[in-house]
Amino acid sequence: MIELRHGHCSARISSRGAELQSLRRRDEELLWQADPAVWGQHAPWLFPFVGRLRAGGFTHGGKHYRMPIHGFASGLDFRVVRLQVDSVWLEAADDAFTREVYPFAFRLRIGYMLHDDGLAIAVEVWNRGEETLPFALGAHPGFALPGPLSHWALQFDQAEADEVWRLTPGPDALLAATAEAFTWSAPGRLDLRPDTFARDALIVKRPRSRRVALLRHGRQHLAVECVGVDGMAHLGLWARPSASYVCIEPWWGHDDDAHAPAALLDKPQVQHLPPDETWARALFIRL
Repeated sequence: MIELRHGHCSARISSRGAELQSLRRRDEELLWQADPAVWGQHAPWLFPFVGRLRAGGFTHGGKHYRMPIHGFASGLDFRVVRLQVDSVWLEAADDAFTREVYPFAFRLRIGYMLHDDGLAIAVEVWNRGEETLPFALGAHPGFALPGPLSHWALQFDQAEADEVWRLTPGPDALLAATAEAFTWSAPGRLDLRPDTFARDALIVKRPRSRRVALLRHGRQHLAVECVGVDGMAHLGLWARPSASYVCIEPWWGHDDDAHAPAALLDKPQVQHLPPDETWARALFIRL
């Protein structure tokens, strides 16, 4: 386990999946602590896909490949490439295992940097192959919500459209074909209730906001911000119903819907990275 410290903040990161497993402000744990009876993860990385693919996989080069929900990054062993008292960079690359399910050459690098006012997170995908690298990527941090859910709310920095995207019911849930009308608690605000996620995730496509704050008793507890000109392509909000956490998930990709093409290069939600180029995004968890 990798431990970082800076001032009154600390973080712990596992080399398995490069997953953030603890984020503390003084003595307060801010991250969900992965109760296996509820949801046994903390903040997994979603790569090379976000969500589920139709028929459980994709085709490429005349072959069908199976792919689990959210890809395989959470199970990869990352190696530390640079470590300091308050920062770390980790990386993983394609190998014989990944090429069995995803026939592309890549390097995935993730950095964590503690500051006085929060945790900066950087992610880079490098196409080290000779063909276009199609992929999606998402962050999936879960934040602890001690006390009654009625004390908590999410505040966007912009008012969002009065619609969300849902997943279809059932064990093989895919993205619904159309958005549905949605009533926010107030413009740009979602009050959390035990039934907020009774129908699974709330997905905001192409949000106007670049920042989502978690409020406790109406005051900012922390915020997730997308840094840079591109912002987030989509935003997922999720928890198990009535659970004492919430996931605020910037995504660059999303689930297939029931009509999605099988061919990976034809899926509209994936990024297309040319050979020897790097795709990079950055987040900041403001404390």
